[in-house]
Amino acid sequence: MDAFVGVLSVGVGVGGSTSGTCSRSGRRRLVVASAGKDGYKLNISEAIMVDLEGESLNSISKMPISAIQGVGEKTEKVLGALGLKTVSDMADYKFYKISRAIAVLESVERDGKRPDSSTMNIDKAVDKDFESKSFGDICDASASALQGISEEKGELLASIGVDTVRKLGEWKYFKWAESIVDLSKFEETK
Repeated sequence: MDAFVGVLSVGVGVGGSTSGTCSRSGRRRLVVASAGKDGYKLNISEAIMVDLEGESLNSISKMPISAIQGVGEKTEKVLGALGLKTVSDMADYKFYKISRAIAVLESVERDGKRPDSSTMNIDKAVDKDFESKSFGDICDASASALQGISEEKGELLASIGVDTVRKLGEWKYFKWAESIVDLSKFEETK
């Protein structure tokens, strides 16, 4: 995993306000620990870079993936090699969505409960060797078990700690990107 790239140094001021400087951008700003001037309290301060905290969800969706806190240079290069350039690209990444669905359904799968007459399958999502496997077996497999992720791309993902289908479906950076993009559709422009 990449190390966190931005550091915020904070000093407490009069009236409970704080001022901070982001080491990544060098920008100094006033941080208010309670509600914003408009009374709203929503924030995603742990998911995005400090200097972007005042941006709308819609604008963050269109930003480079480096807007996500914790996505460093190495991770950005790996995701770029997979064709992911923006937060929105991460949110819509086909293999994340497939992996997430497999991981979710693995939690409701029970051994020996498949009826003989069942036609349920995910053959178009996984390589031939995994078509008859359980959700649990697929979750524990390398990301390259997914149809369309080569061994090389699987190794790239493994180099950033995403070495199984389960980890791909549960990786916090994909979850954050997806949540930002999903909620941006409900953001009222002011």
